[in-house]
Amino acid sequence: MNEVLGTERRRYILEAVRRRGSVQVAGLAAELGVTGMTIRRDLAILAERGAVDRVHGGAVTPAEANRLVRDRPLTIAMVVPTLGYWWGPLAQAVRTEAAGRGMRLVVTESRSYGRDTQEIVSQLRQTSRIDGFLLSPPTEGPERREIDEWLATLDAPVVLVEREPGDTRLHDVSSVGTNGVVGAALAVHHLHGRGHRRIAFMAPASGPGVPARIEGWRRALIDLDLPAPADWRYTSVSLTASHRDRQLGPVLDAMAADGVTGVLVVGDPHALALMDACRDRGVVIPRDLSVIGYDDELAALADPPLTSVQPPRHELAEIAVRLVTDRLLRPERVAQQVLIAPRLTIRASTAPPA
Repeated sequence: MNEVLGTERRRYILEAVRRRGSVQVAGLAAELGVTGMTIRRDLAILAERGAVDRVHGGAVTPAEANRLVRDRPLTIAMVVPTLGYWWGPLAQAVRTEAAGRGMRLVVTESRSYGRDTQEIVSQLRQTSRIDGFLLSPPTEGPERREIDEWLATLDAPVVLVEREPGDTRLHDVSSVGTNGVVGAALAVHHLHGRGHRRIAFMAPASGPGVPARIEGWRRALIDLDLPAPADWRYTSVSLTASHRDRQLGPVLDAMAADGVTGVLVVGDPHALALMDACRDRGVVIPRDLSVIGYDDELAALADPPLTSVQPPRHELAEIAVRLVTDRLLRPERVAQQVLIAPRLTIRASTAPPA
């Protein structure tokens, strides 16, 4: 069918929706010989009039939209790097939030980063009726670009969790995460308030949140007119006892030589390993060294209990579910990239320097 006037085109679309119950943008564009953008504009006009309800990739009659919500709960899938440390409790918080909205959640663990996420999403779409996805793909490495290209073409509502879109083509992808810059700065300001002036940073060599936390540590030191030498940034590698002693002994020696009295360690398991190494070497926490962890997963189990930056897990879950719901039921809304400020849970591992 050749190009027709807008009013006639929208009348055709409305009749198609009423007759079929639902329509897809791609199908209508082919039928009417227009672009998908033209069809999306028509659907937006019809939706404003209340004639149709937009869904991802097309539109349905208002009655059909109500039936979908009433008769078949919306189902979202969450693909996480692990169901262990931190991610498992986050998935549970998402499940609780989804259930409160009458939605169903399918959670699966990515066996590895990269292509595995794509394979899992493909399998879920083939075997289950998934309406939208919460994804946490890799943020670095050679597969990052491939993942971004795939996300840009994925024909399903996606919200990135604890990840930010890394490609300009992902401008229409929503995301929610915690602000690592703010989290690290909270720790530095807390130590400064306790009287510390030489504050170090320790983290794994790589990881999704590490660069932002390094930046937060560095910015806070500069804002407070404190020294921020690069050699006060230490790398934690292995958590096993044999490697821990070999790796952390020199770190503690270097901190002592530089007069470091406080340190932020990303995340809690690495902070606990550092505390064990301190105990082995007779370094008393917090008298000799104040330690702050990150994630607040294991912090309360430490001896002494560990002050730790706490990402707002329940707020993350709430916003993630809201964003994917918005993308499902109101796809015309603009994408949102949300960063939430963490909080600091203060315990006994920090005190004024001796």
